[in-house]
Amino acid sequence: MESMPDPYTRLPRKLEIFRRFSYFTLFIERLTLAFWAMGVWIVVFCGLWLLKIPSALGEDAHRFAAILFYSGLTYFLWRGARVIRLPSPREADRRLEDSAGLWHRPLSRLTDRLINPLTEVARLLWEESARDARLSLHRLKIPVPRALMAAADPRALRLGGLLLLMCGFIMAGPSWKERLARGIFPFQFTGLAGPGDSVSVWITPPEYTGRPALVLRSPDPKHGDHKAPEVLEIPAGSTIKILVSGSGWGSPSVRIGAQTWPLEKSGEGIYGIERPFPEPSADKPEKGRIVVRQYFLTRATWNFISVEDFPPAIALDGEPEILPDGVLRFSLRVRDDYGVKDVVLSVDAPEKETASVVGGSYRETRPVMSPPGKDFGIAPVYDLTAHPWAGARAMVHFTAVDTQGVETQTPPIEILLPERVFTHPAARMIAAIRKTLIEAPEKDYDAAGVAVEDLLSRPSDFGNDSVTVLVLRAAASRLFYTRPSVETTSSLAALLWDTALRIEDGNLTHAVRDLKSAQEALEQALRDPKTSGPE
Repeated sequence: MESMPDPYTRLPRKLEIFRRFSYFTLFIERLTLAFWAMGVWIVVFCGLWLLKIPSALGEDAHRFAAILFYSGLTYFLWRGARVIRLPSPREADRRLEDSAGLWHRPLSRLTDRLINPLTEVARLLWEESARDARLSLHRLKIPVPRALMAAADPRALRLGGLLLLMCGFIMAGPSWKERLARGIFPFQFTGLAGPGDSVSVWITPPEYTGRPALVLRSPDPKHGDHKAPEVLEIPAGSTIKILVSGSGWGSPSVRIGAQTWPLEKSGEGIYGIERPFPEPSADKPEKGRIVVRQYFLTRATWNFISVEDFPPAIALDGEPEILPDGVLRFSLRVRDDYGVKDVVLSVDAPEKETASVVGGSYRETRPVMSPPGKDFGIAPVYDLTAHPWAGARAMVHFTAVDTQGVETQTPPIEILLPERVFTHPAARMIAAIRKTLIEAPEKDYDAAGVAVEDLLSRPSDFGNDSVTVLVLRAAASRLFYTRPSVETTSSLAALLWDTALRIEDGNLTHAVRDLKSAQEALEQALRDPKTSGPE
């Protein structure tokens, strides 16, 4: 029998683990029985603070409730420390045996010693009993805590406290932290402030946001809580000014997020500071607290959220539309948290094609007055028929500029710039001469000069207009007596274009262009805060 392998030789190692769990289970049970009343006491008062019941009865009742809470907490802690007793190893073994349903205390027999080992009969009986004890160890299991609260709390007061706490969290909502902090530390706001003590804070957002300044004051003991929002929204780039006055020990300081600054003394019992509001930190990019302290005591506190200035958004809302006379209309949607200020049209040469060197890239800025934080649709109209690249392909993109100068561009699209179709024969002939010069700006001008002279020989074709005659004569002279260059071609192209428009439309086109220039100047003047009323 002694030589047979014992399948339970490894159990003593597991037995130590079981004993530790048993000891911990007994300790949890005794800790619960000793301090359950203190837990219910804390839960009840937390529920009352979340529901703001003590504050509703007045500031004195609020402070009395805090004093009562700390007094009861001290009593229950003292009472629990007196009655709690650490479990012994023998009690841990008994709990293991009871949870496994083992009789005759087999764990005790594993450590017992035989008094008369020389007696053979007694020794055989002892070895048999020890083997039975070892064989019964496979029934051991980790004990679980017992339900002892029903006997300790027969009236189920703990359930009423939990119900009160749940109702408090529901009613408090996001402000539960502030209500609990004010209940636990009732003297941090106004309890140590004298009649003339005050904390005033001015937060001035940047001008481009259009938001009014925030004025915050510490709560007045005579009027209860202050009326400031529970969470302040502070735009990035704001400035903060703090003024603390009244009695108190030590110099006050302010902590905003993770940064702390001492307030400077500016008079008898008056301290202040003014500085840019700190940017949000990397670990907490949005939420933070403004805390004014004096001699390790909190004078005032507010929660805030940093509102970042996001770049504007712009997108094309459909394909470009060609209107009569070759005018382009684009459908755009813009959005910015504080409004888009300008929309800039950019026309560039395609990367894979060689555009004419005459004219070059084109930029046109249009003012926009979009509502803050909302999508805004616009349909600007552009007349690009006068551009030397009209009739050729070009890359077009738009740029949205917000009030702070931050830009966002749309992806470039390739379109065919429309040409204006002239119906008057003389205007059509001048437009053809102009296009020939643009396509070869440094080529000899003789052919173009001959074509202009041919048109001058028939003034009746353009109504014998004296202005047209003078302009065409000047253009012909420059074509015959000027050396070809890109600069000369650009100047001649503009001159011939205005002449073709005069023949086609008379003075109407020039009047519309002057009106458009006047409108743009008026919009710029209205947006400039330095513009006076008479201007």
